[in-house]
Amino acid sequence: MTTVAALAMPQLARGEGDHPSIRNGKAHPILVARSINGGDPLVLDQYRGKKVIIVHLASWDSESVAQLPVWEKFAKSVSSDSLVVLGMLHDLSFDRAALFAKWKQIGIPMYHDALNSVNARRMSRAVCIDEHGIVQVISGDIDKITEHFVNKEFKFDRNAVRTPVTELPKVRFTKRTAYDANRPLEFIRHGDACFWESNAALASEAIEAYRRAYLLDTSDAAPAFRLGSAYFWRFQSEAREPADLQHAFEAWCVAADREPKNQVFRERIGQFAATPDKRVCSYCWIAQAIQDTGSAPLEPMPLPIEVASPGKQFAPSRDKSEGPPEIAANESVLVIDAGIVRLPDSKVAGLVNVVVALIPTAVAIDADRPIRIWVAPSKGVDVDQQVIEIRRSESSNAARPLMLSVAARLPGTSSDAPHVLKCSAVFESAGTPTRCDFEISIPATLPEIGKM
Repeated sequence: MTTVAALAMPQLARGEGDHPSIRNGKAHPILVARSINGGDPLVLDQYRGKKVIIVHLASWDSESVAQLPVWEKFAKSVSSDSLVVLGMLHDLSFDRAALFAKWKQIGIPMYHDALNSVNARRMSRAVCIDEHGIVQVISGDIDKITEHFVNKEFKFDRNAVRTPVTELPKVRFTKRTAYDANRPLEFIRHGDACFWESNAALASEAIEAYRRAYLLDTSDAAPAFRLGSAYFWRFQSEAREPADLQHAFEAWCVAADREPKNQVFRERIGQFAATPDKRVCSYCWIAQAIQDTGSAPLEPMPLPIEVASPGKQFAPSRDKSEGPPEIAANESVLVIDAGIVRLPDSKVAGLVNVVVALIPTAVAIDADRPIRIWVAPSKGVDVDQQVIEIRRSESSNAARPLMLSVAARLPGTSSDAPHVLKCSAVFESAGTPTRCDFEISIPATLPEIGKM
């Protein structure tokens, strides 16, 4: 039987320094982002000489969704040869961002930023950059933006201006610069250059760059968040390595700890925390979007929060139905990865979220057929589901991980022994019932986001 141990977050030392972020009166950081509309990538400094307004949005943010028509109307009213309005979606995956933009028929040029490259802290906010590349206004108030930015002229400030970077970074150059300088910012830029290539073969190089950046300055949330995104990038690819999912959660937790008020950092973890604490309605739009647009090729990997559909309150499952069918188990048919998430504001003591990824290996999982997972917790542990059913859609990649989340309430004991969930996954492969048994080991002590 396969046993997967979920890693607890280590206590990490604090260092000194800060990653460049968007700040009023300061030069906007270097920004490169992939176009959602199919155009050229965004290289922000190519707009020098024009005013630029970047509206930061996300499909998971209810305010962003509600304000989309307002931002589009504003963009139409102020756009000109000397002022451009761009949108930046902070969704986990490009497919998710592209599907959302197509579904909502967003009328402004849209780009995708999975790294939170400029450390945006709130969604549905506009960052207003003058002709010289200086941030002049950060606000969600259109009247304020109009008065203090659109209708205002700005003087050139030699002391504030940054040398423009108008070309996409080259990985071989950023790598050499990073290792020669051995400074956090250069390693971050090298990791970003790898990420922007969208070549999964560079995921490991991005991971190493962000890891080095973080170790050089453990106070900075930026490399930690990027490190989590790079681990998840590799986890989604055929180059995945054992525990990539766990490591992604660990790094994202560090970022949320360093900047607990950063909405993007906290929500990245929240997308995997399928508990009653979450606003499920902010996520469950995928099926409707695919139906409305006919964009099955853009179908993103379902998030655990979308699969679980938790109730309003945690309710321990008392399912007394029969266990898994008595067929021979084959541990080689699936690779199991798992991670643990705990939210600091949970109203249920001891509540954790066990995120499980089922990755097909030796056999294929038949599409549109039920995949049932039986969960048997160790003594004293309650779970909200003992039998979980998910499906792989006909249009999805057969090799893509299938993710689910179980809410578990741990006992309030002082024991150091880990808690265990014994699981069995049963599915059909070429019409033949197939079973895989595995265990999830939960450490007795887990850190809380923002309270590590």
